[in-house]
Amino acid sequence: MRQLQALLDGLRVRRDRLVGEGKLASPEELALVQRDLRYYEERLRRAVPVAPGGGSPDRVHFGAVVDIRGESGAIDTVTIVGEDEADAALGRISWVSPLAKALLHAELGELVRWHRPAGPQELEIVGIREGDSG
Repeated sequence: MRQLQALLDGLRVRRDRLVGEGKLASPEELALVQRDLRYYEERLRRAVPVAPGGGSPDRVHFGAVVDIRGESGAIDTVTIVGEDEADAALGRISWVSPLAKALLHAELGELVRWHRPAGPQELEIVGIREGDSG
């Protein structure tokens, strides 16, 4: 929610600057900023705060950091986050992503099947811990 609020604050500053420029401002840019403001204001309005540590320490839950072993034996770590926080390059996956859906509610040591475009893969949950609340 803090990220959404910061984004909104930046868009409002940008809108105010464009409005202050009057006829010198780009009408297209102003329209885009106003569109983005409406979108993110609605996202923030609908956001549901989730307290860290709300899930079982033995089950994968929203906000958890999960270590998973793939069929190759390699261990990857992902954190299950909200849609606006997702960043696959950082291992932060949206709770509505196919991988997160496969992992959610699984227990430590459980094998889950991840259905992906390249074909299904079996994953083992080898670690579950709380993510940071930052």
